[in-house]
Amino acid sequence: MRKHLLIAAVLILTATVVVGGSIALFARDNTPEDNDMNPTDTKLNGAYFITDESWESYVRTRAKEIDENEDWVQEILNGGDGGQWSHFIRPKSLFWVAVFGDAMTISSERLVVYDFYHDGNYYIGRSLYSQIRFSLTGDVLTIQKGAEELQYKLDRAYIVSEEETRQFSSPENIANSSGGNGLNFVMFTWHPNYAAGYLGAGIEIRKASVQDFTLTKIDYAYMNMFVAQFSRSDFSQGNNGVRINYLGGPTINRNTKQVLFNACSDYVVFEVRIDANDNVVVVQISQ
Repeated sequence: MRKHLLIAAVLILTATVVVGGSIALFARDNTPEDNDMNPTDTKLNGAYFITDESWESYVRTRAKEIDENEDWVQEILNGGDGGQWSHFIRPKSLFWVAVFGDAMTISSERLVVYDFYHDGNYYIGRSLYSQIRFSLTGDVLTIQKGAEELQYKLDRAYIVSEEETRQFSSPENIANSSGGNGLNFVMFTWHPNYAAGYLGAGIEIRKASVQDFTLTKIDYAYMNMFVAQFSRSDFSQGNNGVRINYLGGPTINRNTKQVLFNACSDYVVFEVRIDANDNVVVVQISQ
């Protein structure tokens, strides 16, 4: 299995090459034993793009949420940007799914990577913050998340490239501050690397006297800045560990029409030392 927010409106960086990554968030033995799981189910591999019908359904749902009329809907369906609501709706071209092996990247409101497994007539996809159910009928991938259902159609012009896996570079120049109140007890900030971090940064914590790190959050860049904040309750007295890496996974290249895979970066590791008086010192111990 592959390695593995400020909660705000996330601005997704878009380019000719769309990059991202995969993270194995859930151990396979956490799923029911009778699941028919096949992580190399290659029939799913490929690039999928939202159908016209699902795009219209999505636009109409957004229109109801902001109390817009049919004229606004038709403007969007004909290529408009939404006017004053342009921040609320993304272009149709950015609604795609890339599947490679047992990981899928869904691009809609933001880029999210799910690990998935086969469960009866459906597949179950899991990320740290959400779970989806999806199925494949012919070339159409139907994804259900809560009450919303969207369909994406396979674009057979895209080739799955198994020979061009690359690893993202690690986060660089991570600054830290400590000793503040609330979520400012410990804070890490840094700028994204070029062509890395599009699918977020995994933040893992190892509390003092605990052996293993646990994925605590996935942070996304906002206004070209990652900000990972922690309160005192996130740590124990003693020597805690924090490690940060960029997440990897399936991506698409629009120029070459390929589905690629990018591996997670190596970790940058910090030690968070807290004494009996809650004095805290943060020390970077590896790059």
